[in-house]
Amino acid sequence: MKTGSGRPTARPVLAAAGIGSLAGLVEGLQLNLARSFPAILAPYKVSADILWVAPVVNGIGFALAGLVLAPLARRLLPRVADRVLASGLAGVAVAINLYTLKLIHPLSVLLLALAIGVAVSRLSERRLRGLLAGAARLAIFTPLLALVLFSGVRASGALREKRAMAALPAGSGAAPSVLILLLDTVRRDRFDAGEGGSPTPRLDEFARQATWFANAWSTTSWSLPSQASLLTGVHPHQHGADWPALALRPGLRTLPERFADAGYVTGAFSGNAAWIVPEHLGRGFHRFRVYRLEDLLRRTLIGRALDRPLILLGAHSSGRGRSAAQVSGDLLKFLDARAGRPFFTYLCYMDVNRVFHRRQLGHPAWTPEPTVSSVVAAYDSGLTALDAEVGSLLDRLRARGDLDNTVVVILSDHGESFPGGPVGDHSPAGHGTSLFPEQVRVPLWIAGPRSSGADTVTADVSIRDVPMTIATLAGLGTGGLGGVSLISPAAGGSDVLATLRYAGREANALVSQRFLLIEQLDGGARRPSVFFMAVDSLAQVDRSADSGRTADLLARLRAALGG
Repeated sequence: MKTGSGRPTARPVLAAAGIGSLAGLVEGLQLNLARSFPAILAPYKVSADILWVAPVVNGIGFALAGLVLAPLARRLLPRVADRVLASGLAGVAVAINLYTLKLIHPLSVLLLALAIGVAVSRLSERRLRGLLAGAARLAIFTPLLALVLFSGVRASGALREKRAMAALPAGSGAAPSVLILLLDTVRRDRFDAGEGGSPTPRLDEFARQATWFANAWSTTSWSLPSQASLLTGVHPHQHGADWPALALRPGLRTLPERFADAGYVTGAFSGNAAWIVPEHLGRGFHRFRVYRLEDLLRRTLIGRALDRPLILLGAHSSGRGRSAAQVSGDLLKFLDARAGRPFFTYLCYMDVNRVFHRRQLGHPAWTPEPTVSSVVAAYDSGLTALDAEVGSLLDRLRARGDLDNTVVVILSDHGESFPGGPVGDHSPAGHGTSLFPEQVRVPLWIAGPRSSGADTVTADVSIRDVPMTIATLAGLGTGGLGGVSLISPAAGGSDVLATLRYAGREANALVSQRFLLIEQLDGGARRPSVFFMAVDSLAQVDRSADSGRTADLLARLRAALGG
């Protein structure tokens, strides 16, 4: 291509790719830096691989733009085609970098990008040619740069893990290992077999060697604070990984940290790439696997811009992610490299959530909304498929001898509400929207290394008691852990607290002596509802008119919240 003066310049597509690669380098650095700040791009965290992914994505995106715009500019504005192309792409590059972290108002981003575009358009002919030539050279070297960054990220991660494991203290050869299987978004009522039989035969098989906690409650109704409670033993308002800060309190020792200090290798493997990620819950884990390449691609600014049309076409990201088989495979690879040490491992399976969201959200915008019954059917089919994978994993671990001396915990973090469905769920739909039983009552089984048969605990218990239980079974020190051990004659029986702080919604709940109090907070108003779970497990009949009972429960709630 030639400029208006007839002198040759760098090929426009290469120049465009180079400008995009440079923008991607800066974007990758920003996204990598944001990993240290939980509240920035909270559900869109990335791994350090973004350092090589972002330059490649932006380079390709800008090259495609150059491929389209360069001929257009040459046809419409032949004398200043290069100048227009360079100023336009430079402005877009600046806009990407300014808007990556969403810390600057879009209007300010637009004005600054326009200013940069104007400044580039006023460059001298010599400087403009130099800019385009330099961008083209950068494009040529981008594949090599990406390879170097890819190798560096992978090598540094492997070295960091190797050093951390090498620095572990000597562990006891008799110490039991720990395996936690978290079934994200699985409701408790799916384990009350009806006339059609159980949808989870493999979990039923596991239950014959475990203690079943028939009335277990989560600490909240969405994943991050719930699972943070599971890893710390304290409530969301105490550990801090709750809305809006989303960060574990400094100095709070997590369960994996305690096990690492005792000589265990620790690993986490997650299918929930929004909230159960190392940037939020990685403290104490030697290895944490969650992100796919698709996650990183969709979390660049170009990927986020393409997300809306993809959703309109039916390719919603909520229906995609790491499968249970992949998560289980990550665990097996980790155990192969543990060098005979006891292990503490944590798996978060997202499959049930993903299957019903694929049915609910994964349809083109011009097609009818799916019925509630079809969404519920997808949810149940997802649970049955996950059940088979959990059973398969336990079979493989048993065959390898990895369950011979292992505490196994299987539970959920929260449920899901399907108003308009077959069992009378409450509005609003989803999770993280209320503290009704369909969202906070969860399944929980615990099998110690010497469990010999099924047992059932009917008292109300909280999942925040699981860390104390695990530490007790493993013979670790429990100082500073909240809750109580559930493997004892007096397990349960105390008041159970749940709270909700999420995207403008606020509520508190207390389960006491089989009564459920839900206090909905709306501005300055507090609206209490009371349900007797022993005869009303779906919380349909409000008994808050019993003022004496309601006042007592409210007083207990205030005490549980610390005043």
